[in-house]
Amino acid sequence: MASNLPLTLQVVVTDHQGSGYSNRVVMGTTQLACDQNLRNVYWALVVDRTNLNVVENFTFSDNNTIPPKLTQYTTNSQYMLILSSQILLTASIPAGQFYAYLLQLGAGPQLQSIEQFYQTLGCGNWVYLNYTMITVFGSGEAIEYSEYKEDSVYTLELIPVPATNGVMYTPSLY
Repeated sequence: MASNLPLTLQVVVTDHQGSGYSNRVVMGTTQLACDQNLRNVYWALVVDRTNLNVVENFTFSDNNTIPPKLTQYTTNSQYMLILSSQILLTASIPAGQFYAYLLQLGAGPQLQSIEQFYQTLGCGNWVYLNYTMITVFGSGEAIEYSEYKEDSVYTLELIPVPATNGVMYTPSLY
């Protein structure tokens, strides 16, 4: 049986102005990084749970519509989504169809927290924030994080769960 693998996410909230500091995802020994020059974006990774191959790796800035590259995976539990924002302006938090889609995928308290933050305090008080979500498509459950002030590192593990043709790695908190 395969072993648990570490899943580490580095999420950048503050603008480091060309310092090379960006969002990163590390699954076992595989390291991926978002383009350090991008500001006010979401970074989406769709990962095949059977072999941890990344099948989609893209950024987008439209916070109102569902990225077309995600819709084909919505109900397919063979895949997981790792979504993080990079130097996200408060006014660009998920809204409209994108917000509803994240709820469908399992988003909850952390997404609602940044929504409340925006509605009650407005967009000019903190300027930047982070929203991060990890979910298995079709599960309706997610692990979420949000941060208002500091760059963050989140640690999880990928647990190999027996499946018909081997294993399916499932994200889990320690």
